[in-house]
Amino acid sequence: MSESLQQILWAVESDDLPVFDYDGVVRWEPGALARCVAAGLFYPAEPARFLTCYECGDLHESEVVFFPHVVTKKLRAAIACTLGEVLVPLERLQRWQMPVGTFLDVAFSHVERKGPPTEIVPGRVWRLGKATWANSRWNVFFARRLHWSDAWKVINQAQFPARSVVFTPQRVAELDERIVTRPTMVALREILTWGDGPKFVFDHAYVEDHLAELLRSIAAQPVKKKPRQHGPRAVHIDAIMSELQQHLRAARDHAITTRDQTGEPALLKPPTKETLAKLVGVHKSTVTHCFRDKSAVMLNYLWNLAHDVDRILDYRATPSIGS
Repeated sequence: MSESLQQILWAVESDDLPVFDYDGVVRWEPGALARCVAAGLFYPAEPARFLTCYECGDLHESEVVFFPHVVTKKLRAAIACTLGEVLVPLERLQRWQMPVGTFLDVAFSHVERKGPPTEIVPGRVWRLGKATWANSRWNVFFARRLHWSDAWKVINQAQFPARSVVFTPQRVAELDERIVTRPTMVALREILTWGDGPKFVFDHAYVEDHLAELLRSIAAQPVKKKPRQHGPRAVHIDAIMSELQQHLRAARDHAITTRDQTGEPALLKPPTKETLAKLVGVHKSTVTHCFRDKSAVMLNYLWNLAHDVDRILDYRATPSIGS
């Protein structure tokens, strides 16, 4: 993979508004900057206010100052250094920004869309449209930061429909039992390259083979009539219990602190069921059903405990029902 594309994917993964400076871009392969501008990826950003000094070897950053040339009166730029004032070329002040939506427009120009990408989980997941691979229609999404610890919540909150393929910049989500339905994921680093001109080449053959193999494996599985069960609900119950346990630890610390300060322990306001739904990434009605489930004895125990400041003081970890 080219240096420019590697840096672009890394920035899309990490930054809300990726910005590239001249000192970084100049190290890319020849013609990369012109290609990014021609492709409509890069737009001029505010000039750099600080630059790295390469004169003294310390690689320190200094603020850019401007002054006119004594003779020509043309504007010049310089940074302060222990060796004295260091002149810097004005081109080093250039920076370019690349909105995530712009990247998606260029990278997924082949996807059938009715409008711009739709952000369905703020800053994390976008609905792009539909595409045909392996003789099937697929819902196409883009997601990022799925290597973060909250990836399972983001995936559950997105509620991907059947036949969905989720593209990520560099890393896909790891297996996690808390994920209710894990969609098919493909990392763009595996399929995206530069073409001869200012356009990305999207390796449809790779995606086609990947999805065709998935469909074959599904078709090969024996069809079983499944009894009615609450598998996903059990996952949701565990996730809600985890959030309540985290709250109880904070509530106990709060009760002890306020008791030491005022003589009376204060109750840390418990999360509402609506708040729990947002934390877990499900609908409020799902949380309600979880609390009503016959197996949710411990869940209701923790819920009642969170509203009793005296019992919170004795909370240590996950208690047994008889404690």
